[in-house]
Amino acid sequence: MRIRVPNDALAPEPPVAIAVQAGRFRYPPQGIFGGKHSAKARFLKNDLPEDPSGLTLCDPGDTIDFQSAGGGGFGVPLERDISAVERDVVYGYVSIENAKSAYGVVIDTASLKADHDATRRLRACMSDGQPSGKV
Repeated sequence: MRIRVPNDALAPEPPVAIAVQAGRFRYPPQGIFGGKHSAKARFLKNDLPEDPSGLTLCDPGDTIDFQSAGGGGFGVPLERDISAVERDVVYGYVSIENAKSAYGVVIDTASLKADHDATRRLRACMSDGQPSGKV
């Protein structure tokens, strides 16, 4: 979410106080049963990290960006059902690149269908600790 303090004739008198009440800025949500941790929440003022606790004082034209933390993963990513990852790509939840790097699923860019043979080879390499680019 991006908030911009107005910088026109209707701009409020500075400083403008913005309060955010959210968590997971210091510690990311943890995964369970082999799932990976999520990214931490981010709070930026004018594209620079800020402390979200308390009030943030802003001037006209300042921007505040707030990105909430996602949820931690559930289960080993390389064991996720291939069709579920394929569906996540189609719905835009997971990029084609993340399907490959995180879940070991190779998706055809034109059809958005999983290549099951390439996925099997990639997952075998990833399980053995080999670089993910060698399929």
